[in-house]
Order: sequence, then C-alpha cells, then structure tokens
Amino acid sequence: MVEELAARGLSLTPVQATLLLLGIYEDTGSLSYQTTTARDAHATAWLMERGANLAVVGEFLHHPLEPSQLELFDRLFESAQTHSIAGYSVVVAAQTALGYTEEVSTLAHKLRDLLEPDALFVLVALDGNLQMVCRSTTDDIDVSLVAERFGGGGTAGLRRR
Repeated sequence: MVEELAARGLSLTPVQATLLLLGIYEDTGSLSYQTTTARDAHATAWLMERGANLAVVGEFLHHPLEPSQLELFDRLFESAQTHSIAGYSVVVAAQTALGYTEEVSTLAHKLRDLLEPDALFVLVALDGNLQMVCRSTTDDIDVSLVAERFGGGGTAGLRRR
C-alpha cells in the first residue's frame, strides 16, 4: 500500500504515516524478521520522511508475550550462556520447542534487551527445523557472517537503536 501511495505522489499526515509504519513494524518485527525485504525498509524510510513517529510505534508494539512465548523465553533465559570472546560478551541460548508457532525473533529481541550482550545467538529446534536468530549491538561483530555459515542471511548489524 505504501508503495502505491508513493507512486501516486500522495501526501500523508504524520498520524497516517505513523499508522502505516506501525503495520510494517508489526509484520516485520520492527524490520528484524528474516522475511523482511528491502521494500519494507524503503517504505519505512518514505513514511519516516513524512513524519512517522517511532516513539508512538514503539509504544503500540510493546505488548505482553503469549503464554507459549513466555514459557519458551523463560527456558531460553535459563539456558543462556555468556562467553567472553576478544573482550566482547557473546550470549548463546538454545532450546527445543515442539509445536511452537510464534516468531523466535521477538524472544531474541527481549533477551538482547535484558542481557545486553555485544552479540546474541538464539537457536530453537522447531518440529524438524532449526531457527537461529542472531543480533549484534556493535559494528565490530558481524553476525550475518555466522548466519551465512548456517544458510541464513540478514544484515551486518541488526543493531538496537
């Protein structure tokens, strides 16, 4: 929808831009899910240029975890191991979650905020698949290189702002 609005040269109020940005952030985990595309980022930039308010978006997106998410989050937190590598704190948390259907990246985000590591690697075995979410809070650690070794992708930083 945002691409169509931009193509037509339509103007938006900051409130309208914020509402559209809220939808993009909700669908993409604030641009952190592996399914996020460059189109999402371009649409986000266009909306921000029109006054979208990130503070308002953040307020709406901070909602409590579902019971299944909370249970897995607790287990990931308990299993989290902190390693010191070249002076950086690197946290690795791994669990099995058969039948789990929610996004793991939401839990990784909350773990990163709570533990404040320089890098975070969350691995969750899901019914025959392994989902790995990597986050870095420093330009010195490129977690996308680790993700590539396991067939994943992403951007270099995926940093907290």
